[in-house]
Amino acid sequence: MFTSRVAGAGLHPVSPKHGPIEAVLFDLDDTLIDRAAGFRRFCVDLYRSSTAMQRVSTEDQAVERIIELDRSGMSDRHEMFAEVLSVWPGTFRDTDHAVEFYLETYLRLLPLAPETKRLLGDLRSRGIPFGIVTNGGSEMQWAKVRASGAGGFTDAVVVSEDVGFRKPDPRIFEVALSKIDSKADTTLFVGDNPEADIAGASGVGMQTAWMRLGRQWPLDSLRPDYVLDHVSEVRGIVLG
Repeated sequence: MFTSRVAGAGLHPVSPKHGPIEAVLFDLDDTLIDRAAGFRRFCVDLYRSSTAMQRVSTEDQAVERIIELDRSGMSDRHEMFAEVLSVWPGTFRDTDHAVEFYLETYLRLLPLAPETKRLLGDLRSRGIPFGIVTNGGSEMQWAKVRASGAGGFTDAVVVSEDVGFRKPDPRIFEVALSKIDSKADTTLFVGDNPEADIAGASGVGMQTAWMRLGRQWPLDSLRPDYVLDHVSEVRGIVLG
């Protein structure tokens, strides 16, 4: 079931307020791929392979500390691992070694879920244009696109560092709409960030679907058209 938050009234089913949806744009992290779960698995694997960490901290302590340092992926990788080395000396030779290990290990933990693959394959076979719009550094975001398999479904990928502006800047959405040759009012944007994804996409006239991820909708100034528990639920909105 697809739901949208009504201020003061909880969550209720709603219908699209615009025209029919003819295209879809997806956020990447915690939308198409489960970045948070993948990073947690990386932290667990790192701890279990590191005697330097095991001498100082329990697994839970180390994992939660690294997740805190990660700042939901917003921390510079070298700075993050410099902090890791200050807490657990000897975990890596240096930050370059740490980042190399991270890129080799973490990216293997981010495959598309089978139901997500089916959704993207069905969108493609039905001729529904779709693409990806993601904030972040070019090297890492493109590596995620390739390693997850998302790049095998679409080449309409817009990374903020490539274009010079980040969601919620309207220009990044306009670039993405141009890549899939679609109009804003018939395009659905799917993302997890209320401000960057939902407010940003709504601001250029797109319909929006928010990935709930166990949270309550935090903004009083607007609401998404849909609230989703898994990205595969886009199927019911777009494909029927």
